Amino acid sequence: MLFDDRDHIRELALRRIVKAREAESSTKRRIFEPPNINFSARDYTEIIVWHECQVTPPLVLRHISDEDLQVMAKDKSLEIVDFSCHIQSVKRCVKLVTEASQSVTDGTSRDGLTEPSCNLE
Repeated sequence: MLFDDRDHIRELALRRIVKAREAESSTKRRIFEPPNINFSARDYTEIIVWHECQVTPPLVLRHISDEDLQVMAKDKSLEIVDFSCHIQSVKRCVKLVTEASQSVTDGTSRDGLTEPSCNLE
C-alpha cells in the first residue's frame, strides 16, 4: 500500500503501520493466524477486514522511523531492499548449507537436519 499511486492509500498505509507499531508488544511472541478474506472486495485494500485481525508492522520497514515513513509516503520516495523470489536463491542457499554441513560432519551426526539425498539444481 505504501507503493500505491493514490495518495490516500499511501496515507492509509502509513496510519496502519504507525498504529501497528504503537500496539506492538516486544515481549509477547506473535502467532500467525490467517485473516478472513473479503471475496467481495472491489480493491486490494479491502481484501482483508483490517479491524478483525491483528495487524503487525512489516519487518522490512522496522529500521525506518515514523517520520521518515511519513516523508516517503508523501513524496513517493520509498526505497527498500529488493528481495528476490523464494525459488532459485533459496534453493542455492539450501544447497550451500547442505554442502557446508556435509564437509564438517558425517551423515550420522547431522541427525536429520539436512537431507544429503536432496536433488537441488
